[in-house]
Amino acid sequence: MTLLTGCGEPSHSYYSLEDSEYDTADFLELEMECSEYERDVKEITYSLANSSDKTFWFGHSFDLHRFDDDSGEWKGVAFEKQHFFYAIAIGVNSLKPYTETIDLEEMYNLPLSPGRYRLVKDGGPDGEDREDGRYVMYAEFTIK
Repeated sequence: MTLLTGCGEPSHSYYSLEDSEYDTADFLELEMECSEYERDVKEITYSLANSSDKTFWFGHSFDLHRFDDDSGEWKGVAFEKQHFFYAIAIGVNSLKPYTETIDLEEMYNLPLSPGRYRLVKDGGPDGEDREDGRYVMYAEFTIK
């Protein structure tokens, strides 16, 4: 009997993205704690700042995109582990940015492949209709 084993890289699933229905907003700034992470990164931290006079509301959910050099397009990185996001509305005003750490190990088979990534968050300001007043934010980073 022959037994073959291997220690290969995790295989990640990517999906095509549709154009966002949401606008970007110059009063919102989504920023990664680091612009580059090592391949063995297990957590990433972001902050969201709001310079408007309204409270901006969003949740814990996010999307992760990877830039495909061959097609020149961003592709969504599919979640590979069962997970859930707490359905909590987080409000950010101009007084203090919000910071959160995402545990990648809970959602993906690590390590992530080297390349350009972006974290994607969306939400809306106080008093605006959820469909018409939504904005999307992007923060890029690199996995070495």
